[in-house]
Amino acid sequence: MAKSVPEPAPTPKPRSRLPLYFAWAIAPLVAIFFWHVLAFLFLAMLPTIVAGFLDRREGKYAAYAVGGFNLSGAIPFLFQMLDGTRPGMVGLVEIISSPFPWLVILGAAAIGWVIYYTIPTLVLRYQGIRDRQRIKYLRQRQVELVDEWGPEVAPDETTYA
Repeated sequence: MAKSVPEPAPTPKPRSRLPLYFAWAIAPLVAIFFWHVLAFLFLAMLPTIVAGFLDRREGKYAAYAVGGFNLSGAIPFLFQMLDGTRPGMVGLVEIISSPFPWLVILGAAAIGWVIYYTIPTLVLRYQGIRDRQRIKYLRQRQVELVDEWGPEVAPDETTYA
């Protein structure tokens, strides 16, 4: 019987670069007309930038955890700048000079840090409890099988006691 030769994988189609070109065309316009928004976002997202620099792991999970919460704290004030209630430079100065927006933005970033540090510990504890329950069940099942089939199905008497 002849061996079949696997067909070569089809070559992937090249991705369109149109979205990239569009983004590069729009970026200068955004930087010119919405510079106050970019300045606010840079200042508000400083905890995320710091988390990105501090996290040495490959996935940069601290930046993701802190960044999501940090952005959620900054978005209400960003919308205030964009909806016209606090327009332009006046809105930027009002927001960054008031303590309440900073409390919300940095408090949200702090929640991200708390989640980044506590969730792995909680997951490990849950897995430990689950593993102990599984071992307990398997030992009980082993005792039942020895009772049903006899001691020759167990390699050693002490393994299921």
